[in-house]
Amino acid sequence: MRYNENINTRTNQIEPKMSEGVHRVKPRTREERRALSNADEVQKYRLSQRKEGFSSYENPGDLVKPGQGAPGHIDEATRFNTDVQELVVDDQRARREKNEAVLQRKRRVEEGRLAAIDSRVTEAQRKEEERLRFLKEADYGKKNKSGAAYNPLTLEYGDGQDGDRLRWEDENAVWRAQMRSHNLDARGNSSYNPLTGEERAEPSVMPKPAAPQWMGQR
Repeated sequence: MRYNENINTRTNQIEPKMSEGVHRVKPRTREERRALSNADEVQKYRLSQRKEGFSSYENPGDLVKPGQGAPGHIDEATRFNTDVQELVVDDQRARREKNEAVLQRKRRVEEGRLAAIDSRVTEAQRKEEERLRFLKEADYGKKNKSGAAYNPLTLEYGDGQDGDRLRWEDENAVWRAQMRSHNLDARGNSSYNPLTGEERAEPSVMPKPAAPQWMGQR
């Protein structure tokens, strides 16, 4: 090696300077040295380092070895596993766990369905109890009590609103019939008898019945 003198401004000492003609070579790694021991590896290494206008080389790896995630892939630890019975037991255990998980899911679905049915049945029973309680409080369906608004034996009107409504409807029907008779008599007959010459009595009409107060004006 040839060196040139170089003065350090800090220490004012002369330091040797490496000449530009010296080339330093980077040491090869262990993989590179292992690759150079085989002719095929040497060619692959040279192709991987090829540049200056050539297409770059991509190492495809081991073409006969299945990759990670492939159906035929098996790791190194499993390749040398010779305990076949343990593998069978593990496979059976995995199947049982899978079946148990499926059964657990079906149980949860069935429990939810039965809970929904029970909720609907409970709600229907509650509504039926409320209906029966309402019928009891409203005096519906009592024994020996007629549902008509009058007494079928004495033909008297009832004391409640239904009886008042029925009385008003009956009186209103009689009044409309009398008004119809009066209108027909007034339009078809004169005010005197043409045979005797006497005045003829007109059909009587009852006053218009008034509706009950709780029904308002009708």
